[in-house]
Amino acid sequence: MNRQYIPLAFYGADDIAHDSTLTVEGATAYHFGLLSSQMFMTWVRTVAGRLKSDFRLSAELVYNTFPWPDASADKVNLVESLADAVLSTRAAYPAANLADLYDPSSMPADLAKAHAHLDKAVVALYGRRTIPTELARQSVLFDRYESLLARGTLRASVRPLSGPAASLVRSGANRWQFK
Repeated sequence: MNRQYIPLAFYGADDIAHDSTLTVEGATAYHFGLLSSQMFMTWVRTVAGRLKSDFRLSAELVYNTFPWPDASADKVNLVESLADAVLSTRAAYPAANLADLYDPSSMPADLAKAHAHLDKAVVALYGRRTIPTELARQSVLFDRYESLLARGTLRASVRPLSGPAASLVRSGANRWQFK
């Protein structure tokens, strides 16, 4: 998958999801904002399975293990307003479907800009001003993951890989890196 973001949408109670669709009951604009961010996309690229070249988002391995940040009410409100801005920007393209909107070769510039603003707010939730690389985002996410495990607020589902085929290894006390 070559998209920068996973195309997500809100649906009503009367809509029926396919059994391979990951749904989040009661999701808010805050959930949409975090799940529509580069931080979540980094988590997906790191821990999700694949079917051919497409990611497989499982509730157990991807969603339930995502190291959600702690956020004050003000920061939640900011993420929600920026998520609403993404949704409003998308609404300006009623003839386009999500696949069109999130195709890297044709993503509208204003949608990319709305996502960039959202990404900046999500990065701030993790205590950073910027996180410039995929590897740096992985490090922040796995540090948070380990912190949540230590506090007992997350159960261990993601383990470092080992063996010759491993692409993710632990290095040092609290660092993860690609090899």
